[in-house]
Amino acid sequence: MDEIRNFGRIAMGVALSAPDKLADFYTALGTRVHKHGEPKDDDVLADALQAVGLDVALLERTVGEEFDHELAASTRQALELVGDDVGVPIISVAGTAFFGPAAS
Repeated sequence: MDEIRNFGRIAMGVALSAPDKLADFYTALGTRVHKHGEPKDDDVLADALQAVGLDVALLERTVGEEFDHELAASTRQALELVGDDVGVPIISVAGTAFFGPAAS
């Protein structure tokens, strides 16, 4: 499976099932991938889920199309805010949206 699509699906799964843990999940995942250089694979996703107290079974649910409708709707909503001539990520804060962030 395409790793980026899987990342989007798992993030949507976390957002729908445990929205209060989404920021912690992103931090756990980002730390593994960006700080420690771990690969973007299912093992890293599973570790990040476990680190924030979520069931690894959520990862299995990303194999199908369970979260695709919500993921597509979220993308459409973001593009309505910022326009369709940008990529991702799109950040929206208090009704203002922009493409980014790009940090080094």
